[in-house]
Amino acid sequence: MATSVSEDTFRVQAVLLEHFTTDVFKKLNVPDDDATLIASCLVGVDLRGVSSQWHMAVAAICVRVSRWVDEHPLPYWCGV
Repeated sequence: MATSVSEDTFRVQAVLLEHFTTDVFKKLNVPDDDATLIASCLVGVDLRGVSSQWHMAVAAICVRVSRWVDEHPLPYWCGV
């Protein structure tokens, strides 16, 4: 089944999108391993054909992640 793509749509290599997304989460003070895992999951969903359109809401995701990280200090992330 073919999908239509609008004229203003462009493709990005998955690995580049994953690196960019990882960097966004790192800037929000998400630990490196967790940032990589989150980015991998988000990009992987799109690669499997699930149109999550998460990248369209990246600003809202950043706000939510930032708030969550602020509310859960580092020992929580480390499992201490």
